[in-house]
Amino acid sequence: MDGDVHVTPRYLAGSPGHGDAGFAPVAHWPHHHLDEGPHQLVVTSPDHRIRIGWAGDDYDLWTISAAPDAVSGPQWTAIVNKNTPPELVAALTAALAQDWADGQDRFLAAPSAYWAESVAPLVAAGWERMGAEVGTVELAAGDRNAGVYINRSRRDV
Repeated sequence: MDGDVHVTPRYLAGSPGHGDAGFAPVAHWPHHHLDEGPHQLVVTSPDHRIRIGWAGDDYDLWTISAAPDAVSGPQWTAIVNKNTPPELVAALTAALAQDWADGQDRFLAAPSAYWAESVAPLVAAGWERMGAEVGTVELAAGDRNAGVYINRSRRDV
């Protein structure tokens, strides 16, 4: 097929890969091309506390995490699948890069116990809470093409 192919809504197009918007805010950070393991490319903050892994053609395309230091386990991890708009990944990586550049550790702050505050914009947009396991919160958009899953019971620290 020649020419551009337009997909609407945009998030159904998925991520075009390591050249997409998700890496733009951290393009100047060290890149590690891996031959083995779940990720083909890992971009890290210069101090290796923030790690952004790209898994190529896997369904769970991005793994983004932050740790107190370079050798600690992650304080939190976000796993983003290939159906997530690259612009959303870019917003997250931009916020992380800005916090890191400012010398802030906001990216390590403990999450609020009031999870409802963090999803209030989604609820206001009509997202609905779904049945989830104990210790988790799951919301889905009205068309069920997007969702969020929060595991409040898991701590990898």
